[in-house]
Amino acid sequence: MKVYRITNRATRETQEVQADNASDACRQCGWLIGSCYVEELTEKRQKALDSVTYASRNLIYAFQDGDTIPGEAEWLEHELERAVRRALSVGCTTDEIANAQVAAAEETA
Repeated sequence: MKVYRITNRATRETQEVQADNASDACRQCGWLIGSCYVEELTEKRQKALDSVTYASRNLIYAFQDGDTIPGEAEWLEHELERAVRRALSVGCTTDEIANAQVAAAEETA
């Protein structure tokens, strides 16, 4: 099975589903394939976005705690930059990267 990110063209609602093909993925969301943008998520892309979320979450936790060791915040920022560069290099869009960072912020709130 493959993982697809399905976005409704009208509402911009997005869902990630597992399916054998794009048509089945749209059907699982309850939408017709003609009313969706379909994107197959490769394993590399998903891992890269997960790394962005992880690095963002670590940076947020460090700033929330407030008592970081000297150089820790800079190192965490560097790790986030590396994760973003990797995500861009495997084809992730800036919107996907931003959404991964928003997800991290929501998890820590």
